[in-house]
Amino acid sequence: MLYFYLFIAGGFGVLARFCSVRWINGVLGSSFPYGTFFVNVVGSLLFGFLSWYIVHRWSNIANVETIRVAVLTGLLGGYTTFSAFSMEMLQLMQHGQVLKAFVYMLLSVIVCVFACFVGIVLAKQLV
Repeated sequence: MLYFYLFIAGGFGVLARFCSVRWINGVLGSSFPYGTFFVNVVGSLLFGFLSWYIVHRWSNIANVETIRVAVLTGLLGGYTTFSAFSMEMLQLMQHGQVLKAFVYMLLSVIVCVFACFVGIVLAKQLV
């Protein structure tokens, strides 16, 4: 059953990513990979928050490990995307936009790690 939940949650994550990226790029344009940056930051924030919250707040729930795997690996794994980040980095570099690629890389790593940290801090505040 775990694989089924993982499969379903991953599908929802992919759908959420697709819709989020299209929406953000529609609003902000496609001169910078705003959509992928957005989903990776939001996904990192949610991953930090939920990884701590599920373990510490829902520890008494039966099948909490199934919920944790489905939400973190399935839903958020489908929502965030390192492969798209890597391809967009290469495309920026191939088009001679090395500075933009470097800024994107630095922002993505720093902001996503910070967002994950903020998610953990927020989750701790709720306990």
